[in-house]
Amino acid sequence: MTTVKQRANAHLPPKVMSTSGRLTIGFVGYGRVGKSTLLQALLNNKIDLSKRKTHPTSELHVVSAHIYKCSFPNTPCYRSRVNGNVVPALCGFPGHELNSMVLSRDVSFVDCPGEVQFASTMLGALCLVDVIFILSTATGVFTQSPSFELLAAANILGKKVVVIQSMIDSTNETRGMQCIEPLIIPISAWNRTNINEVCKVISDISVEEYDDHSPVGMLIYSNCTEVDQESGDTILTIYGRLLKGTFKQNQRLEIRPGAVSLDEDGRPKCNPIIIELTSLESEGGMPTSGSLISVKAAINYDLVGNLVTDMTGYISGDVGSLPDVFSALEIKVSLLPFMFNPYTEELEVTSKILENEKLLMTIGMLSTSATVRKVMDNAVIDFAIH
Repeated sequence: MTTVKQRANAHLPPKVMSTSGRLTIGFVGYGRVGKSTLLQALLNNKIDLSKRKTHPTSELHVVSAHIYKCSFPNTPCYRSRVNGNVVPALCGFPGHELNSMVLSRDVSFVDCPGEVQFASTMLGALCLVDVIFILSTATGVFTQSPSFELLAAANILGKKVVVIQSMIDSTNETRGMQCIEPLIIPISAWNRTNINEVCKVISDISVEEYDDHSPVGMLIYSNCTEVDQESGDTILTIYGRLLKGTFKQNQRLEIRPGAVSLDEDGRPKCNPIIIELTSLESEGGMPTSGSLISVKAAINYDLVGNLVTDMTGYISGDVGSLPDVFSALEIKVSLLPFMFNPYTEELEVTSKILENEKLLMTIGMLSTSATVRKVMDNAVIDFAIH
């Protein structure tokens, strides 16, 4: 492990944007704002109007779907289906009943937890997706809700954002329109109001093309282990997003940070985990970069079992190609002017960061505690990571 200091950004080549690649969309929003209900509507699942979900989402829920559009030019007719379901053959919209439907977009949806206690999981998921759909209720004032923080975080990450005003069936038109701006799509997932408009927005979004030719790099968002009943081997299954490169069968992969120990001088040392793939699956078919995938490998549980209980936020890739692991960071920060207090349910002025203060840091999808060692000029802070 080493200490890293702030460095100037290297010159980066221009981004290549495309509307044809696979798109990963994260649904975020605090509280019961209808994220899972909107997901059901987009997947064309039946929604039981007599039963509204009472338990919150506590972990990431990932599902893949296809967006179809009418083959007739310049028509606002769209349909969506979960992968594996029957493809709509005909448009069916008034005036276009006999027109065929064509595939417009492959998309993966990530339903994020909305309760305040799962805030680090929600913020970490922002790094996993291309586009962020922030949901806010029609009766709430967006700038006075915790969704304000999500919009600020998305802006810092440079993510594309669509704000969706949900539950418009629960308010009058005048009250709902007070919150609507050009950025916002008003919907009712229960009544499927404006779901077609959401599909159109998804189809038209352009994102940066991914690199299939670089060494493999994958961000892990979940994992589990199970015993194969036939061979008796312990199988490790890793779920993540392939950020670059392309996996191959029987490929050797490195997982970082892995195990952390002390060297002869008492300094932290990173010991990556090495695995060999036995199988891989992709949400969208072929496991190309940008896809949400799962990979499996047989492991020696006695040696690494305690290291793979929770690898959320870890990275995996070609052996020897992954970045260094750091034990301390020097970061320039920009504090948001306000933060949401879940106890008073109000926005409050953000307090200054103090020396020796303990903070929860979410970097990518990995959260850890850190102690502020020094606060310097220009908002540069020296953190010791635990």
